[in-house]
Order: sequence, then C-alpha cells, then structure tokens
Amino acid sequence: MRLSVWPRPPFRIWPHERVGVWDRNGDFKTYFDETISSDALLFNDNNLIVITLAPGNNSYLVPKPGVRLNLADLVENLPAGQDLRFILDMNNHGNMIGSSSTGNNLLLELVGVGNQ
Repeated sequence: MRLSVWPRPPFRIWPHERVGVWDRNGDFKTYFDETISSDALLFNDNNLIVITLAPGNNSYLVPKPGVRLNLADLVENLPAGQDLRFILDMNNHGNMIGSSSTGNNLLLELVGVGNQ
C-alpha cells in the first residue's frame, strides 16, 4: 500500500492548494484546486485522496478529478456533535481510521461504492 501524509508546518498559511497525483511519467494530474488550507493529505494506490485537518474540523474525500466531498456528509449515523477532524490512515479499500476533535477514535468502512 502506498500512503502519503503531507503535514505542513502550522505557522505557514497556504492560500491555494493544488491536490492531485503524479502519473507514471512524472506529470502532476490536478484533481482539485482549493483555497482552504489543510494540514495533511492521504493517498492510496487507487488514487483516492483524503484532505484532512482542514478548517472547521472537516476532512474531504477527492475520489476523482473535479470532485471534493465533505467526508462527514458521506458517513451514515455519525453521532451528534462528532466530526471527522483527522483521518490518520486509509487502506486501498478506502477504509479509514482517525479521530474527532473531541478525541474519539473512529473507523470508517467504505460500503456500497457507486460512481460519484
């Protein structure tokens, strides 16, 4: 499994982020341009991208170019008052572990995958 976490120093403000993947030829393929500043990105071998530690205790899923989805909107039965602040790891099936801003640990299992 290929996993990339790219934490940035908290003292630097990034006004623009270009999120994407490098192809086999060494060319960068942009999946999403954003103006929010996140602190970490995760990738798996299927080029599924998670933007995490974003403002508002949010994490985002970038399943394909041009699409960014708030991960909390995709989770069924997320307990009231909980968020998906930090996704620590993701496997090649899209399952994730992480924690909320309240310190609760979480395991997210990808089920019923369709085309987004």
